[in-house]
Amino acid sequence: MLAFDNIFYGSDPDEVLEELAKDKFDHYLNSIKLIGHLAQIFFVEQEYAYSKESNYLPPTLFLQGWIRQFIDSPDEIDNLTMSVANRRPPAEKYVDKENKKSKNHVEGLRPLWYLQ
Repeated sequence: MLAFDNIFYGSDPDEVLEELAKDKFDHYLNSIKLIGHLAQIFFVEQEYAYSKESNYLPPTLFLQGWIRQFIDSPDEIDNLTMSVANRRPPAEKYVDKENKKSKNHVEGLRPLWYLQ
């Protein structure tokens, strides 16, 4: 989760996923580095192409909230994917304190604040 947060904050996916790429995991469709680069591309696309008013500041927090929820949630992937496709917001616990439009916004959060 920390690696994907670092990608969200602007770090290079190759660097932050270097250690994870060494782990052996046989049940995957794509490498962790490819997934990290795709996440980065989605952030860039959302930053430049999403022109509607967002409930999140930064607007890319919507996507990052869902990344956090996918990694942390025990829910089935089908249910999570359907929620994203239906434009439901991610659970507040993953975005609320970081969202500058939220009344619960907090500056200077610790890494992985949403897991506490």
